[in-house]
Amino acid sequence: MLANAEKDEKHRNSDPWPRKAERFPVIPDERGRCWHAVHSDTKRTPKTCEAIKDLGYEYYYPQMREMRVPALRNVTIGKRKEFKGVARPVFSPLFPGYPFVKFSLRDGKWHELFELFGVYGMKVAEGLPVPVPNQVIINILGAEVGGAIPLEMPVLKLLFGVGDDVRIDEGPLQGFTGTIQELDESQRKVLLDVIMFRSPHRISLDANQVSKV
Repeated sequence: MLANAEKDEKHRNSDPWPRKAERFPVIPDERGRCWHAVHSDTKRTPKTCEAIKDLGYEYYYPQMREMRVPALRNVTIGKRKEFKGVARPVFSPLFPGYPFVKFSLRDGKWHELFELFGVYGMKVAEGLPVPVPNQVIINILGAEVGGAIPLEMPVLKLLFGVGDDVRIDEGPLQGFTGTIQELDESQRKVLLDVIMFRSPHRISLDANQVSKV
């Protein structure tokens, strides 16, 4: 009995992933994979996503769609006379430079993602990539219409709520935690109170700079 208990304890100590990952409300798929946010060069992200795919990983880089009337200077001279100002779809990433990539922490193979040109890092906690809650991906996918999210869609409400506790992942306040007080949909920013010097301070951050605790 004692020998079995020692064996179980040894097994747990040799596999740090479950002990740290259990803090995050994420359910891996049948292959033990979870979604993670990878930080990449914004200008190269589409090519980086293709390289990620070539390595055998599933990725998701959600897009926003805005209907925009092209400026007259962008219309060829031959077509200006018949130009009637018809709006056309313009696409932009929901989180510029942050594709979601699905992988398992157990096999250690995910380290190869850092070797890709244009990959800067990942959102991490305690030295391990932080899994993105499944519901976040489900919410984003559910907001898509025709493969993209309409610009007028209040996307921040799909990810956060007033009163949510979040961790700051980037910038001079990295590592601090705060409580969301307001969501600014027009600027894609969150306003939160952060305790510094024993008193709350209101700060504004881009939504991709924070993650739920």
